[in-house]
Amino acid sequence: MVKYAKELETDELSFYDNFAEAIKKLNNVDLLHTSGTLQCVDNPQKYLSEILNCNAQWILFNKLGLNKLDRDVITIHSSKLSWNGIGNLPEGYTDRWVKYPFNFPAESKFLAAVEKKYSLVARFNDLSGMYAVDGEEIVGYGLLCKLK
Repeated sequence: MVKYAKELETDELSFYDNFAEAIKKLNNVDLLHTSGTLQCVDNPQKYLSEILNCNAQWILFNKLGLNKLDRDVITIHSSKLSWNGIGNLPEGYTDRWVKYPFNFPAESKFLAAVEKKYSLVARFNDLSGMYAVDGEEIVGYGLLCKLK
C-alpha cells in the first residue's frame, strides 16, 4: 500500500511502512490518529508502546475494541473482500470471504499504559471496532488523550 501511495506524496503528506521511521522524519507530532488499527496488528502492545513513545501532544484512538476481562483475546475475523475499502473491487478481483487475526487487548492493560504518559480528555462510544466474542466482554469506544 505504501509503495503505491508514494506517488501521492507532497511536502505535507508522506507514507511509511515503518512507524519508527515516520516518527523520526516528523520530529514533532501534534496529533496522532489511529482508527481500528490495534486490532489488526500482530502485536498490539508493541504498537501501542511505539504510539505512546512518539510523545505526540494529542492521540485520538478511534474504533477501539478492548476486552473488559483481564486478558488479551485473539480471534479470527471473517469478512467479504469487498467490505475492506471504499468503492468497487479492482478489476480482476473476485469478491470472496477472507479471514485474518483480530486482537482485543485487555482494557485494563491498555488504559494503564496510556495513562502513564497521557491524560484521558474524552471518551466516546464507537462500536465499529468490535464484535461479540463468546465468553468475553468486548467493549468499543474512542479516546482523546493529551500528553501529560
